[in-house]
Amino acid sequence: MSTSDDDRSSGPAQGPEGTGRDSATAIAEGWDGRAMSTRGYVIMALIPFIGAALLFGLVALNAQRTGTGEGTAVRLPTNSWLPGQAVGASPVAGELVAGEGGCVYLDATDGTRVWPVWPAGWTAQESESGVISLYDDSSSLVARTGTSVTASGETTTDTDYTGTAACAAGADSVQLIESEVVPVG
Repeated sequence: MSTSDDDRSSGPAQGPEGTGRDSATAIAEGWDGRAMSTRGYVIMALIPFIGAALLFGLVALNAQRTGTGEGTAVRLPTNSWLPGQAVGASPVAGELVAGEGGCVYLDATDGTRVWPVWPAGWTAQESESGVISLYDDSSSLVARTGTSVTASGETTTDTDYTGTAACAAGADSVQLIESEVVPVG
């Protein structure tokens, strides 16, 4: 090492950004040795929280747009049938109607009222205007009040499905829906 190298390494500390000024001169000129002011540190600490809040808001908006929509959940009776299983032999058809106490029925063309027990995972929502929307196990809209549907299934006398047995009293028959439900028209 040369003597000039020794002087440089043992001399006064470098000032801000390698300006060649010593620390005492830099401090006298207003530099306190910190990279940012207190305000800068506060802003840098808030940026991740603000970003997380924005992302959370976007997720919340998207979650509201998917799924079963807005409204009050309707207690829908369900059975254990899943797509891909054997299809029921008895045809089921009718117009989706809302009954007392949040009951969902199918009014058949022959004037009878069927209380359908829907496939596993199906849900229903009632809007503020009283329209009931029926959703399958993948949260896709199948039908709304006033829509005629067809399916197949089996007649049963069992009425104890998800605590909605009172709905069965208002129907002429109880049908297990064991097929895809197809809107008509």
